[in-house]
Amino acid sequence: MSGNGRGAGAPALLARGLAKSYGQVRAVRDISIEARRGEIYGFLGRNGAGKTTTIRMILGLVRPDEGEIEILGSSLRRDRAGVLSRVGYLVESAAAYPKLSVLENLELQRRLTRSPKAAAGAAMETLGLEQYSGRLAGRLSLGNKQRLSIARALVHRPELLILDEPANGLDPAGIIEIRALLKRLAHEEGVTIFMSSHLLDEVEQLADRIGIVHEGRLVEEAEAADLSARSLRSVEIEVDDPGKAEAALREFLGLRAIERSGERALRVTDPLADPAAIARTIVGAGLGLSRLVAGSEDLESHFMRLTGGSL
Repeated sequence: MSGNGRGAGAPALLARGLAKSYGQVRAVRDISIEARRGEIYGFLGRNGAGKTTTIRMILGLVRPDEGEIEILGSSLRRDRAGVLSRVGYLVESAAAYPKLSVLENLELQRRLTRSPKAAAGAAMETLGLEQYSGRLAGRLSLGNKQRLSIARALVHRPELLILDEPANGLDPAGIIEIRALLKRLAHEEGVTIFMSSHLLDEVEQLADRIGIVHEGRLVEEAEAADLSARSLRSVEIEVDDPGKAEAALREFLGLRAIERSGERALRVTDPLADPAAIARTIVGAGLGLSRLVAGSEDLESHFMRLTGGSL
């Protein structure tokens, strides 16, 4: 899925200062995003946070009040048709012509995008839809409608694939298959994938970089590995004298984020918290240590801490 060479060194997607209001409601406020070529970018936010509005602006479906968008090195504002011919997308819900068969839907998409004759069959094979080729799209299960929508997005072999809830309606086996497909497209074929999802564990397994939007603003954007490194870590301890234990940890280790989590328990969430050093300090202070459990946030916990809620 190689491109035509234009803007080869530029990011696949670059948005600067996007803003959008509907009346008195500010849906998006000064969002800037960069998705590099060949990576999977996970775009997360609670319902109403501004995810879909941002995606619709990126696709030229909604005009931003402020800001600029470049896709594959070209300005969306100046060359919308040329830019979007290199983009595949699935936004908000599965879409197909219900009275056309699976193959007819893909063949129509092939003609609209002026793709090679083999493109419809190739997309159908990629998404495992061969056995449903003659079935009307309106009679497909929700999961297979989703597969068909992704297949339509891939017919013209796009360089940038934008997916809003790609796992919607899929059973666990289907989710695993789509996960493998997206990884192959990005990491083997160089397709950039920009995806939003409420399945945080899926994003955690897929994304190379993650952006978190809250109340219309991008509150965090980071490499997935860096995000994991900055996620809150915790050490839970149970001691015979929590008061003295807390004093010792503050004095000898300089720890500050310590709270009571039970009658004899403390929870340490200081970034400097080291389980081995905590154990040595407690024992060295002559205190009885009966339990120590170290843990760290997963993406869901990190997300909820940043946004104050779930998706």
